[in-house]
Amino acid sequence: MNHHIISSQYFIILSVNLAKKSNANMSSLGAVDYSQNVPVANLKPTLEMHRLFTFPLRLFRGQKFDLLRMLAKESFYFDHECGFLRSIFCEMTISAVELAEILSHDIKDAEKIISDRLLQSNCDISRNVPMGNVDGMMNYKFEAHRLFSLLKNVDYFPDLNIYELAKSGFYYFGKEDKVRCDFCNLGLHQWKEQEKPDEEHLRWNPKCPFMLKDINVTANNIPIGSEQIDSVKTDGAAGGQDDIPQQASSSNAGISTCW
Repeated sequence: MNHHIISSQYFIILSVNLAKKSNANMSSLGAVDYSQNVPVANLKPTLEMHRLFTFPLRLFRGQKFDLLRMLAKESFYFDHECGFLRSIFCEMTISAVELAEILSHDIKDAEKIISDRLLQSNCDISRNVPMGNVDGMMNYKFEAHRLFSLLKNVDYFPDLNIYELAKSGFYYFGKEDKVRCDFCNLGLHQWKEQEKPDEEHLRWNPKCPFMLKDINVTANNIPIGSEQIDSVKTDGAAGGQDDIPQQASSSNAGISTCW
């Protein structure tokens, strides 16, 4: 692990071997899949960005980010229990086979396929809260924005829990595997396999006020799930679900909700 305080405005340039993007469908790419480290209970399914966070890392590693972002925009989240995509606003689903076929198209054609199917399903997505121009308006006080920046560059972190990176205050900082803490300006790079973000954060800056839970600093952090959504309709008129379903409990283990 190397570190650098960002106040000097640069990092030492390091060589890095990128994981090659696979054109495979939804098969595992061999890396540990930390896709469920954002607790489902914390996610607000009407938020496009939150739906994106349900997608497995194997998809981010194997597919173009903009294609997955389009699926979230079109109302879909990933059902980990059943292994396919569901619309949060209607009963439309996309199986693994269907998803592989859709993702074989360019983004324009893929979006048309999805939009046509949503129309046929009478799916009203008017309650959707879009990301908007999040790329040009990042606010890294939001944990969701930090995670979004890391997911866009996930191939640089083949052996790390990027969800823990975001929770530890880090966001992606422009090149290779470099990240920066938004609260203390610590920069870290050259990550080694299975290093723990919190441990490395405190190792290189034991006085980080965010890691020390200084209330004056942590009050500015906005964890995933605590965002305010004043504009969302809550009367249920648009139909669909209000929550992403939890995993089946042991008492319901014999009842399948997958179809």
